Amino acid sequence: MKSIQPLGSGAVLVLSALGMAQGKPDLEEARVDARASLHRAFAEVAESLQRDFSNADHAMILGRKLSVDWSLAPALLLSEIARGDPASHWMKSLDDAYGRAARLTRASEETPAEVANGCSFLSEANTVLEFSYISQRQFGAGSEVPPAIKWDCLIRQDETAMRTAWTEPDLAMRGSDFPLPPDRTLLTWTNELMRVRVLEESADWSMPWPDGRPKFDHVGDAYDLFDGLRAWHWASDPHRTSSASTPSSLESQFELFASPSILRSIQWDRISNEEWQLTISLRHSSAIRHAGFIVTADGVDRSTLPITRPAVLVQMVAPSTTLTLSFIATQRATATIPARIFLPVRIAMAIEEREVAHATIFSLDRFEGDTRSTDRLVRSDSAWRDAILRIRRAQDSHSRPPPFDASECDADLDGALLRARLAANAWIFALDGDLSKLIETVNRAQDLRHRDGLGDHDLAALQTFAESIALGNAPDSAVSAIRTRHALAATELATDALVSASLAATGSGRFWAALDIARAGVARSDPGSAIELCWQRACESISTWCSDPASFTVFGADPGVLLLSQRVASEMHQESGEESGEESGESHLKEAPTTTVDGRAAGSAHRELRRILESLSNESPPT
Repeated sequence: MKSIQPLGSGAVLVLSALGMAQGKPDLEEARVDARASLHRAFAEVAESLQRDFSNADHAMILGRKLSVDWSLAPALLLSEIARGDPASHWMKSLDDAYGRAARLTRASEETPAEVANGCSFLSEANTVLEFSYISQRQFGAGSEVPPAIKWDCLIRQDETAMRTAWTEPDLAMRGSDFPLPPDRTLLTWTNELMRVRVLEESADWSMPWPDGRPKFDHVGDAYDLFDGLRAWHWASDPHRTSSASTPSSLESQFELFASPSILRSIQWDRISNEEWQLTISLRHSSAIRHAGFIVTADGVDRSTLPITRPAVLVQMVAPSTTLTLSFIATQRATATIPARIFLPVRIAMAIEEREVAHATIFSLDRFEGDTRSTDRLVRSDSAWRDAILRIRRAQDSHSRPPPFDASECDADLDGALLRARLAANAWIFALDGDLSKLIETVNRAQDLRHRDGLGDHDLAALQTFAESIALGNAPDSAVSAIRTRHALAATELATDALVSASLAATGSGRFWAALDIARAGVARSDPGSAIELCWQRACESISTWCSDPASFTVFGADPGVLLLSQRVASEMHQESGEESGEESGESHLKEAPTTTVDGRAAGSAHRELRRILESLSNESPPT
């Protein structure tokens, strides 16, 4: 833990000197005065740290929490169904695990008989469940890419194991919003402990379940798989009471904390003869987040000084948050599942009726006995892994691997394997500067994503990504042509799309594209209006980010984006130099700021632009 030391052991030397000069009574009086002074100084430091922590932006940690918890949610749902938990308990870990135990109620009719029968079929004693699912989110924490991850899972009587099988997108150089490699992470847990391994590496962590309530206690935006499991284990413990626990003094100071009178409700709806849908309305709730350090003062009588740790109440579940679970009847009998069994197929989360995440469960099988082994999850798909390794070789090495030929990119291949091979080819064509093959390959990969229901999973269109990465080897004429095309495209955007388009371009590090869009906003504004001033402020911020090398490190921009953005910055500096009478050939990097973007907060530039542009709706300039 970090230790804040406002005053140290030097105070003891000062007190000793006073005693030698003035005698014992004066010494004691001096000690009292010095201690009081120390207490006041310490209290001021502690209050300052508490104030800074309370005013900090906690959005990143909450975004990371949603990323991790949602990746685990389908597996935890099946675990709850397999052990016979009632419908009112399902997905409780996404409600109020870090605050107080959520109060549950059945605010609707009982679970439909068809769904109850299907859940009973999955929860029979001595059974093993095998299934896969793909979890997706509409946005990631900060500027990272929200991935679609396929998980392969196995639920046995004494162990649950889940392994990441593949992820989309493969083309993004920016980090994926997932704390561990989303292609070879194996997560297991038993009644005694939880364990996570990164296959093909030596990374291996295990930890017993906590004895008490888990703490929402993190530094920065750190949040990992163990955190989600701790919360689930605590929320799903059948021995805990479901009534609200006694609030702490901090909780009682905030009205944001969920009131015990707010009940978690469920509702069943018959969508068709083939589908039942369960809607769970989560409580608007908050939890205490502690700082990652304790404030102490060394070298004094610590028993008389308070030891404090900054804490703040953070909203965990937003108002109007709902979970929707779809149970669909099987159409045909399989070797392990009979026909007309209602099984969970889709789970989605919505905030104010806007879907923010969803997952699809498929290939669910049920086996008798404990004969299924987790060893099958350890074995990786060598064909898919080979394509991913080619991507990494293309990114990191000067000796490029050969592209896959036409027969190796056959349309009849497994979807994930074909997309991965096309992604590998795209990287190779990009580094070779073959723009036509690159765009053709990326367009085909994008079509496959849409066909498979994967969406974009990136803030930038893949065609723009393909063009920008190819710019590292492109001649000046190609750079000018692409810049001109995007500048013209910005002028053709609808006015109500300018803000979202500029934010999307900034979030992917394509500051030059964001600048073209912001300039289009200036051109469409009334001269001297507040809206024009907002767009001008946006242009100024984006121009600064263009010339700041740290911006591209933070956003993980590819070499083509870096080259083009710095070329734009150079042109702007030359124009500025000519206007002020300076030498136009002066390098723009000479005056480039070094701290425009804080590397510890990858979304700072994106949030700054959002703050500027959101003021457009108020028709007043930001202060």
